[in-house]
Amino acid sequence: MTRSIAIKLLALAALAGSASAGTGTIDLNGGSSWGGWNYVGNSQTSGLWVKGATNRTYDIYSTSFVLSASQTASGTGNDTASLFSGSWQAGDRIIGMGIQYTGSSRGNQFFFHTDTGAVNIQAASSFGATNGVYTADSGDTSSHMFANHPSGAGKVRQYSVFDGFTSNGGSNYDIPYGIGWAPTPVRSFTVADAGTGFYSTRVQFLMNIDAILRSNGGATFGEGSFGSTLRVGFQEQDLSGGWSQQVFTVAPTALLSSFCFCQPTLGPCGNDDPSGGCANSTGAGARLSPSGTTSVAADNLILSANQLPPNRFLFLIMSSGTREPMPMRDGLSCLMGSISRFAPLNSGLGAIQYGPGLAAYSANQHGANAIAPGSEFGFQIWYRDSTGPCGLGSNLTNAVRALFIP
Repeated sequence: MTRSIAIKLLALAALAGSASAGTGTIDLNGGSSWGGWNYVGNSQTSGLWVKGATNRTYDIYSTSFVLSASQTASGTGNDTASLFSGSWQAGDRIIGMGIQYTGSSRGNQFFFHTDTGAVNIQAASSFGATNGVYTADSGDTSSHMFANHPSGAGKVRQYSVFDGFTSNGGSNYDIPYGIGWAPTPVRSFTVADAGTGFYSTRVQFLMNIDAILRSNGGATFGEGSFGSTLRVGFQEQDLSGGWSQQVFTVAPTALLSSFCFCQPTLGPCGNDDPSGGCANSTGAGARLSPSGTTSVAADNLILSANQLPPNRFLFLIMSSGTREPMPMRDGLSCLMGSISRFAPLNSGLGAIQYGPGLAAYSANQHGANAIAPGSEFGFQIWYRDSTGPCGLGSNLTNAVRALFIP
């Protein structure tokens, strides 16, 4: 691929705040089906469309998930084995974009782009308007795929990282993995048009955020800037010179989140506290807060609780599933599935912490329900409170959800 072709990238991404797939298996089959993906819009949606021919028709999808060890893949291009080759590992955070042609349009070449600063690619003011902007700057990336290349149909052929500003061609980028089909942080899958050997009817691209941060990306090549949302993009084109570009943003799967707060009307006896668990004998709800990371290797996740009644017996509960709040004694339970416990503690003056070392403890004590890369668990602390407002003898903090990475 020439450098001028590499610059012809397009911006597109999943709508900020749209639901992510989280854990579990996702349909990775080139677009034959879209389980675990979010519908973003179509090729003629204002706010997505940047430039190109107005007669190109396709639907646009996005996803974000944590790579499960049981994930499979099919279609032309990469396969299941490739999901765990190179620096890809179970537990890594993945973002993806996909398209499915809906009319007579078909694609032969595809470019998947990230705009890490969310400033270099801008949608046109309306569909068909000529004021859309596509540029690239340091830290942005481009991944190029041919639908029909005899040596690597459907696979990313070149992964480029920009090291300076460029617009409409230029040479301000590096190719850290060379031109070919060596494993890169991006994988692609496609479904070929049955009527030709040259075109695709559907395409899926995946980018591995943690592979970039862990291996030859990040500080080395400059593409490791990821926030709560990431603007991504693509350009699709055919052999006749027809092409179009889109832009949107996708939110990588959150690794840590707090939930199960005792919102108004949820307290079993009117003991609501929307900032924590339901109110206890202190007059406030106990609050569970995470800090550190969910890296199993680092094992530095800390779960801290405060506003507990003093000198009370308690223990941390871990579950393989979560649910909507359900009354339990003076509080709410949001855990379900396989349940494990950590060693009991005393609340002391009303504040305690579990961790670091949660993963090591779990590996030694929890058997098949142990913390591992790619696993997702909910956490809550149960504690005794004999003088609590409902008089039922115990209560719980709010909950924390954690997705664990290598």
